[in-house]
Amino acid sequence: GGGDTELLEVLEPVLDAGVVPTPVKANLRGQLEWVGLNTAPEERQKVELKLFQILWQAGLIDRDFATEPSCALHRPSAFLIKRLRAHGLIEIQRFEGANDVDAFREHLRTFGKESASLAWAFMPSRGGPDPVEVRRPLVLVRERRLQPAVLMRGVQHDDEEVVAFDRALFEVLDRLRNWADGLGQLALPHFEDKQRSLFERMQKRIDTVRSQMADAARTGGQVLPPETARRDLLKFVIDQVHRIEDALALLPGRELRDAYGELVFKDIVFRGAGPYLSKHFGINIDTEVVEGADSQGLVGRFQKEPGGPRPRSKTTKIYSVVVPCYTQDGVSIRPASVRLGSYE
Repeated sequence: GGGDTELLEVLEPVLDAGVVPTPVKANLRGQLEWVGLNTAPEERQKVELKLFQILWQAGLIDRDFATEPSCALHRPSAFLIKRLRAHGLIEIQRFEGANDVDAFREHLRTFGKESASLAWAFMPSRGGPDPVEVRRPLVLVRERRLQPAVLMRGVQHDDEEVVAFDRALFEVLDRLRNWADGLGQLALPHFEDKQRSLFERMQKRIDTVRSQMADAARTGGQVLPPETARRDLLKFVIDQVHRIEDALALLPGRELRDAYGELVFKDIVFRGAGPYLSKHFGINIDTEVVEGADSQGLVGRFQKEPGGPRPRSKTTKIYSVVVPCYTQDGVSIRPASVRLGSYE
């Protein structure tokens, strides 16, 4: 007994995080007490598995089971996953070599139908069986299913515009579902109903549009929504993604805000929906109106957010961008809504 300094160091990002519930931290520390220098390997493995299970139940594990964590809160689980895989206690199945529907059918005969759920997205036509991507791996712990795989079936389509628009929407949903099933669980107890509904409203609007596109593709109708509908939906998505980030900015500590930035925000705003909006409509997000910027040099490009808590101290620095400033041809077409001052 007496604790294990290596495991303690590995768990520090979670143990130090203000948003992690006290009972979760207590459970983790309680398990650490069972491990010391003279602990037998089998006993150590049991403790490591228990630590992993505590993190899983708390939403502290990346659903992609990536070996290199994207944020500090996922570092402990990435370490434990490597250990548990080495001991043969956890199996992560990504179905290497399978890339179309026929190949996956063979795999699912081995693991069972319940081992995967199916999503869809339009993809460029290539002929042959529909392509399939693994979006989340199948995970087995001691041969029992912990997480079913999420597979994305490509629906082949000739129109590149349909594929590009749908893919932008699909990636938004995929990122946000991973967040909601994982670290997003830590935020929910702190959120009010209005903040909790941000993701649900966005998901509903995206699902409705994508369902209409799928129906039109089946019946030979107009698959691509009108320009104004696409533009307005993507602006709504980018606004909602910012609003979620703002809600996280008001929680204790920066851990969840930083994690959301790495796992969701950057991908959607700078690599997905944002670039689509810029390329197809010439509407850009003003990247000077951001957290940490001095608002004195941004006259006309922002307004103060009227609602929410008051800052602890007043400054001209932007603490959070509630919705971004949009520009077209270098001119602001909608100012950002921001919080100024210090809230920490």
